[in-house]
Amino acid sequence: MLKFKGLPDDPAEFIVSGLDEFFRGLFSGSDTERNDDYFQIATALSHPIANIVIIRDPSNLPLVENLARERAHANFPTALCLLQSPTSELNATLKQTGYLDTEIMHSMAMDIATMAESDTQSTFTLREVDGSKHDEWVDTMAAGYELPREFVDRIGPDSNGPRNPVPNEHYHYFIAYHQNQPVATSTLIIRQRIIGVYNISTRPEFRGNGLGTFVTRESIARIASKGYQTAILQASEMGRSIYERIGFSSVGTFPFYFHSGADG
Repeated sequence: MLKFKGLPDDPAEFIVSGLDEFFRGLFSGSDTERNDDYFQIATALSHPIANIVIIRDPSNLPLVENLARERAHANFPTALCLLQSPTSELNATLKQTGYLDTEIMHSMAMDIATMAESDTQSTFTLREVDGSKHDEWVDTMAAGYELPREFVDRIGPDSNGPRNPVPNEHYHYFIAYHQNQPVATSTLIIRQRIIGVYNISTRPEFRGNGLGTFVTRESIARIASKGYQTAILQASEMGRSIYERIGFSSVGTFPFYFHSGADG
């Protein structure tokens, strides 16, 4: 088992909980619901991540099935994230309920001292930004993730920070530029002296230029100079190899399920 400074001996649960904390920290309002078992948001926008359900313990089968069936009847797409691996019985039930698309996500960690050097062309520059660059960050992030702008607007640098702040938690927003054009984004969230990496996005027309690697590595390097030793993130199977080249290792997996909605 790989070990990382500041993380428990089995770091997967700690890392995947960061995704839950991300949504709980940044989203509140009448379209959200949270308790000790789950968090959900239902914006009714046309993207599953904008209507995500995150369930901490999928062993509570009635809870998972009730939430899944409720969303299956909604007229918008849903992402259902389980922070632990489901049983084969639950997996089959979700498939029968219409959750036909599944993506396996990786919990990843890195000892920052082993981070690979950047080999991305020097035509890109990285700047840490504040609320004055909110619209630039939001527009770039929304384009990169192909998310509705109304949703991304709630997590940008001028979104008044976390709605449910955790003590000693710090947010850092970055934009990568090409000839003063914003082309990529990242957000680093510091919790318990661990760097959490989020919102790595690249505008579609600039993909294939190593920007994902650049913005991830350079963002971490800026903050690591303050003495942080470990970084974590959650990555798709497609993104896994990008982060492995930087120095991250997968320490566990968890599933995302997707439902197109009642009109899908």
